[in-house]
Amino acid sequence: RSAADEAGDATALSARELLQGSLEQIDSAFAADPAARQLVLATLGELHLNLQDYAAAAPLLERFLAEPENTSPPSLRAQVLGDLALADVRRGEPQRACERAAAAIGDGRLQR
Repeated sequence: RSAADEAGDATALSARELLQGSLEQIDSAFAADPAARQLVLATLGELHLNLQDYAAAAPLLERFLAEPENTSPPSLRAQVLGDLALADVRRGEPQRACERAAAAIGDGRLQR
């Protein structure tokens, strides 16, 4: 909202600008609810991936993984690891991408 106020015209804002504005508030807004914070981080990270902004996606997804594992479902953790693997490939880190992809597959198997 503050980004729209500063711009004077909400239609002139890009999706990237809206995402950047929301990042500043995640930790404070979800301080008491780590599961909700993880869901928001995963969602914003995936949105950045869809915008092909891999440099912005990776820190969000890394912040997700920094939370305790038991605060989110294994399927969401596996999705985030897969998203990070994609970001790693696009940023020229194939070895890291393979490690994350293997971890994602392992986390996905935990659900069965």
